[in-house]
Amino acid sequence: MSEDTGWLAFTEATSPNRAGEDGNWDDDEDALIDNSEVAECDVGKDHYGDWLYLYNPSAISIPAGSTIDGIQLMIKRAAEGTSRISDSSLKLAINESQSGDDKASSNTWPGPLETVYYGGAEDLWGTTYDIDDVTDSDFGIMLSVDNIAWRTRAYVYYMAIKIYYTAISFIPQIVMF
Repeated sequence: MSEDTGWLAFTEATSPNRAGEDGNWDDDEDALIDNSEVAECDVGKDHYGDWLYLYNPSAISIPAGSTIDGIQLMIKRAAEGTSRISDSSLKLAINESQSGDDKASSNTWPGPLETVYYGGAEDLWGTTYDIDDVTDSDFGIMLSVDNIAWRTRAYVYYMAIKIYYTAISFIPQIVMF
């Protein structure tokens, strides 16, 4: 049976350029703390935003030898207006190198704040991860948004990650001589 780390905040944020796009993230570090501050991306019509890369989850404690079973992401987000912004790409990454399935949803973001979840207890995002991967200081998530209407803003209030794992159970053996 899987155990989990609980929700872990990321401790680092940056906004790498997504080639050929015009939507820059401002205040990207505001997505690290669950409060009323926001990271925001101003995106032109029919364009994608740059990457919002949050990494280095805090205080990961997974017993040595455990198997990683799943990864879940929580995003608190909103948009300026409705039916304008959707996910363009959402991938796990180590040192800005993306891996696994793209979990982007074509559902548009609502105007008011909402909390959405991606992945789960048995979802490895189309690849495998070990303890070294998920405890790497550059392990994180990369998000880019798509604007299907006139120039508008996407807001990310907070992102957190939960790692599901199965710990090794040792069965003592008695050896008789």
